[in-house]
Amino acid sequence: IKSTFSSNVGYFVVDNLVLGIGLNYHYWYNSKTDLAGTETVNGVDVRKVYVSGSDMLNGISPSVFVKYIYPVTDKLGVSIMAKGFMGKLTELTYESERDVIQETSHTDYSTRTDGNYKGVLLSPELRYLIKKRLGLQLNFNGLNIVSISMGVPSTVSTTGSSMYQTSYPSPPVINKATGISFAPKDWSLGVFLLL
Repeated sequence: IKSTFSSNVGYFVVDNLVLGIGLNYHYWYNSKTDLAGTETVNGVDVRKVYVSGSDMLNGISPSVFVKYIYPVTDKLGVSIMAKGFMGKLTELTYESERDVIQETSHTDYSTRTDGNYKGVLLSPELRYLIKKRLGLQLNFNGLNIVSISMGVPSTVSTTGSSMYQTSYPSPPVINKATGISFAPKDWSLGVFLLL
């Protein structure tokens, strides 16, 4: 699961050119459950252990942007937006074991990692006025340049001992990344109001 929610306020400094500020919330979540192993005595399973893990990443970042809008018709317009952002990230990782035969379970570990991130987005947009001052806006993502710096994980809690070890997918947190994507899964739809 990956989501981004943004709220922006802009001002027309000249015709078709907007300067503004915004606030963004990012959320990423992934979970996985595996059969880690079984223990058999005389052909009968006496232990069957499943290991479940989850990874959640969220962050808040203020942003500034500049946007040029080209009107195609009275209602339809296209625009190009450049946005810069900087904020804080928190990653929470959790793993637990459960024996479905003996009906026992325990938490192996839970960690928290804090970090910072900043970046630049260059994105084309499509705008359509539903009414005189109300419209819809489709953002096609585009070029992303992001830098992320995460700290050392701190253990929140550790209980029990792990009988089996496994690994889980990690969120896409890397030091520096540059990417271009116009895939529909990266598009975002919003509402705008002209005052």
